[in-house]
Amino acid sequence: MTRLGFMSKRVALEIQGELDALHLIWTLLDQVMGGISDPPPPKQERYNTLVAVQEAVTNVLRHSYGGDLSRPFRVELVIEGNRLTITLVDFGPPFDPTVVEVQPDESKPGEGGYGIFFMRTVMNQIRYSREDGANILVMVKIFTPEPSPAGSVEGEKA
Repeated sequence: MTRLGFMSKRVALEIQGELDALHLIWTLLDQVMGGISDPPPPKQERYNTLVAVQEAVTNVLRHSYGGDLSRPFRVELVIEGNRLTITLVDFGPPFDPTVVEVQPDESKPGEGGYGIFFMRTVMNQIRYSREDGANILVMVKIFTPEPSPAGSVEGEKA
């Protein structure tokens, strides 16, 4: 579908049960971001986005659901031009990551506290709401075009 001169794509997935959810979501998101071609997202931004979404899903599985893989959650990915919107819906206890004070303790690496901090650092916007017993986390990433190599002319290979 064309919208305002650019392509829009939407993929939604509900996950429940014994399934490698992190790998499935990583692969799906990587494929969706691979479809952004005008211009393609910089590799580092793309990778950081994958890690930030993985952190959000890990938080649902470990903290909201306490490792209970029988509980369903939904992921929706929407691409509009260079804007990616990820919506994560779970049915655990209320938890608003936008108001939690987080600052990782670098003197104790590996002890957690990096997920929400990383999500906030990577994403352009994070919103939370609670509706009908569901946590709804919306993360927006706007990809910036990679700068042209120094001395090259647009359209010319470096």
